[in-house]
Amino acid sequence: TWEIDRTTFDREVAPFLARYCIQCHTGSTAESDLKLDDGVDLDFLQPTTRETWSEIVNVLNSHEMPPEGELQPDASSTAAVVDWAIAQLKEVDRIQRDKTTILRRLNRDEYRRTLRDLTGIEPDVSSLPLDAASGGFD
Repeated sequence: TWEIDRTTFDREVAPFLARYCIQCHTGSTAESDLKLDDGVDLDFLQPTTRETWSEIVNVLNSHEMPPEGELQPDASSTAAVVDWAIAQLKEVDRIQRDKTTILRRLNRDEYRRTLRDLTGIEPDVSSLPLDAASGGFD
């Protein structure tokens, strides 16, 4: 099971959000519909949370946020928040990928051999679509 890196969040990310983000992302007039005054969602297993944090990473990396005229963080503070968020997103992606079953089809030769092994009959696979060679392998 996965657990969020709460220590880094509490030590670096939450203070960063409180200092540089909350003044514009609060209440009913929250910019971009991102409300931080009730806390930010940390359930990275939810697609909407991953989407929100991906957007936060994008706007911080592109220096769109905080906007000009607002208090600006130093590069190391921004990097710490971005690195933390990316680490959480990567770990959740890895977990999701590990849970996903990838279906693939048998190629003509695998299909022919499988039917032969299961039934003892040599099937005619000439009517099946040809398989493209890849890197010298069929």
